[in-house]
Amino acid sequence: MDRMMKRLLLRISLCLAVLGFWAACSSEEKMPSGEAHLHAIPASLHFDAAGTVLQLTVSTDARWSVECDAGWLSADPERGEGPAKVRVTAQGNASEQERSSLLTIRYGASQRLDIPVVQGVV
Repeated sequence: MDRMMKRLLLRISLCLAVLGFWAACSSEEKMPSGEAHLHAIPASLHFDAAGTVLQLTVSTDARWSVECDAGWLSADPERGEGPAKVRVTAQGNASEQERSSLLTIRYGASQRLDIPVVQGVV
C-alpha cells in the first residue's frame, strides 16, 4: 500500500509539473500592462477648397493630444482622456494647388498616430 501511495503522489506531481509548464508556455500573447492603444476614424481627412469642419472619432482609454503641423488646420478639443469626437477645421484654400498636412495624435507614454490631411482646390 505504501508503494501505491508513492506512485500516486509521483503521478500527481508529474501531472502538476506538465500542467505548469504548459501554462507558462502558452502561445497566447499577453499585452504588457500599461500599454495604451488608440484608434481614430476616419484614417485620413479630405477637405474641399472652401474649408469646412470634419469630425474625427478617437477611441482610447488613454490621455491624448492633437497637434496640427499647418496653420490652416485646427482641432477642438486639442486634448482629452478617453473616447472623444474631435472637430477638425480647415481654412479655405485660395491657392491653385492642393495642400496636405499631418494631424498627429499623441497618446500613452510616447505613442503617436498620424492622420494624413488633404485639401483640394477650387
